[in-house]
Order: sequence, then C-alpha cells, then structure tokens
Amino acid sequence: MVTGLMKSRRLKRFLMRLQYNITRITKMTVYFRHFLFYSKYFVKLDLKYTIRLVLGDDMQLRKMQLERFESWKIAAIKEFAKGKVENGEWPQAESYQLSKEELNTILPEGYQTPHHYFYDMVVDDQIVGNIWLSIADQVPTTAYILDIGVFPDFQDLGYGSTALKLIASEAKMRQCQAIKLHVFGKNKRAIHVYQKNGFEMTDIEMVMKL
Repeated sequence: MVTGLMKSRRLKRFLMRLQYNITRITKMTVYFRHFLFYSKYFVKLDLKYTIRLVLGDDMQLRKMQLERFESWKIAAIKEFAKGKVENGEWPQAESYQLSKEELNTILPEGYQTPHHYFYDMVVDDQIVGNIWLSIADQVPTTAYILDIGVFPDFQDLGYGSTALKLIASEAKMRQCQAIKLHVFGKNKRAIHVYQKNGFEMTDIEMVMKL
C-alpha cells in the first residue's frame, strides 16, 4: 500500500516536471520563431544606424548642379505621375506625359525659372536626397516645398526632419513667414514626418468612389 502510494507520488512529480519542461520548450520555440521573424528587421535597423554613424548628422543644403537637375527632373516626373495614379486622378497610360506637361508648366525656363530653387541634401559629401523650393514674389512671402525626397538607402535615419529644419532656416533668411507643401493623402509616412516637424493641415479634399 505504501509502496504503491510512493510510486503514485513519483509518477505525479514526474508528470508535473514533464509538463513544466514541455511548457518551457513550447515558449522557447515561440520565442525562437519570433526571433527569426524579427531578425531581418534588426539587421536592417542595424545597417541603417551604421550608415548614420558613418555619415554623421551634419547635413548641408547644396545648390543642385545642372547635370543633377536633369536626372532629378526625370525622377520627379515619374514620382508625381505615380502619386496621381495611386490617388485615382490620372490613368496609368497617360500619367507620365501629364506629369511632364505639368512640371514644364511650372518650370517654363527649367533650371533657370525665377523664384525656384533646387538643392541636394548632402551629408559628408554624400548626396542623400533633394529638395525643390519655390518662394513666391508676394507679401507676406511664403515658401513652397514642391518636392522633397530622401533616397531609399538613407530613409528612416531622420534626414527628412533635418532637411525640413534647414529649409525653415533658409526660408526665414529669405524673409518668409510660412512654409507650405502638398502631400498625397495616402502617404501616411510623409504626413507623420511633416506633422512631427510642425506642419498643420489647412484643408482636406476627400473623394468617395462610386
């Protein structure tokens, strides 16, 4: 009777330890799966911070050279056309031509169009993005950011926010009282950056598709 009771208790302890170990193994398996899932983001994040560490934070806005302007113009036309298509405003087949015509209307003299300024974002002699700024010839003077973009390899490093601060300094130096810009409603990422840096929404256009 006593022997049977002891065996029963040993079996119970064994089963409890087994259940405990199974639970630990299950948790470790889940943790390992999570690690595998997120490791690619850790590697990407580590690479981003390495780039930032190497290049540093000392950004300058450098006047864009004419040869750079031509390549920027092509990229700007494509990006604006893409935004219009995603927004449902232009058909895909005609978007590039429509975008090109609109940009040529705004810049009738191209690189030399008055009141338009083109900059490269430069960090440690590395171009990380570009800016198109227009300053209206009126009072009160307002600066318009018509295009701002950080190249994909240098995104998520805070360079966009740094550039916006430099633009604000440039606008103040030119006696501007405000900075305005347009952003597509679906570009949540850009909207977040702009709001974080002090921009406020002034009007919202909404569409209901039928």
